[in-house]
Amino acid sequence: MARLVLLALVLIVVALAVQVAIGLVQAVSARQQARRAGTMVARRKVTHRLPAPSRRLPNRSEIVAFLESHDGVEAYLEPETAMTPATVVLVDDAGQWRRFPVDDGRELRRTVTPFHVPVYDAAVMGYPERMRRRKDPGDEAAP
Repeated sequence: MARLVLLALVLIVVALAVQVAIGLVQAVSARQQARRAGTMVARRKVTHRLPAPSRRLPNRSEIVAFLESHDGVEAYLEPETAMTPATVVLVDDAGQWRRFPVDDGRELRRTVTPFHVPVYDAAVMGYPERMRRRKDPGDEAAP
């Protein structure tokens, strides 16, 4: 009698294990089919970003004013990070610099083209030494 009860318990456990395995196979199969059909949304780590800005250059008048009032200006585009939006740093001959937020590098290039300002990628080129000699934007040269 004990053997019969033990055999019944083993059969129940095996049946449950088979049902779980079948459920897992069906879930994987359904996921693969959804992925192939393009209906599955990719699971990504959510980053908290501000809404996408419009395709215009904020502070355009301030950028133009800086370009008109300084000689030998170069532009250094800084990429967007998780904490900050994309920005541009304008540096003049003397090392005076100013940072502006930008929505789109193309719009910045359209703005600075009439002034013959070269635009560099700050992540690739780095910043000029004359800029590093300054303590803060607009300050006189550091001692």
